[in-house]
Amino acid sequence: MKGLTSSWWKPLSQLCLFLFPLSAAAESGDALVTRLESLLRQQRPDRSLVQKVTLITPARLLPDCPSPQLQLASYGRLSGNMSVTARCGARRYFLQIKVSARGDYWVAARGLPSGTALGSKNVARENGELAGQPRNVIFATQPVTGSLTTRAIQAGQPLTANMLRAPWKVRQGNPVAVVSRGPGFQVRHYGKAMSDAAVGDALRVRLASGQMVSGAVDNQGVVLQNALPFSSFTAPVR
Repeated sequence: MKGLTSSWWKPLSQLCLFLFPLSAAAESGDALVTRLESLLRQQRPDRSLVQKVTLITPARLLPDCPSPQLQLASYGRLSGNMSVTARCGARRYFLQIKVSARGDYWVAARGLPSGTALGSKNVARENGELAGQPRNVIFATQPVTGSLTTRAIQAGQPLTANMLRAPWKVRQGNPVAVVSRGPGFQVRHYGKAMSDAAVGDALRVRLASGQMVSGAVDNQGVVLQNALPFSSFTAPVR
């Protein structure tokens, strides 16, 4: 009887293992952190940025599959508390993480009045925590030399995108060339700039005929305009 029981048990146990395989080990918290930091590196706006992740969600609530699909909801923030959605097949887990971030960014080396042209003597590179810094802080890998301040900036204040503008390429009232392009042709007109404009800005120009046209300012100060039907021009200005 003992031998018979043993002979029945062996194939039965193998059948049970086939029908109910052992579940794969869940991904560890450290492995999740590594993957999340890699995901942040893919999204970072600047190569000098270093971000570290700390898991807030308890270990018992972490996904129970080996490689969950991760989706980070950062909403453009570089640091602070963030939410992560992890998927194990049809099952979803909602995780909480805390991200710390450091990077190199520009600050004013001294007090700068509005309209100051930036050079190497009035800006400085600073490395520090980005918590509490404006979202549009300008990283030190982005050139700012030649930009003009749009407001007064205090010494040591981080520079942000809305504090600076590109230098004017065209000044209001100056004569400008307008190039209209279409399939197989190019026409050049001349007129007067209706406002100041930097490279890449849209600019309205009054032609000698009185017609108003618009286009984008290029690096040479020429206004480039795609060919437009006559009806798209505004009425002449007298």
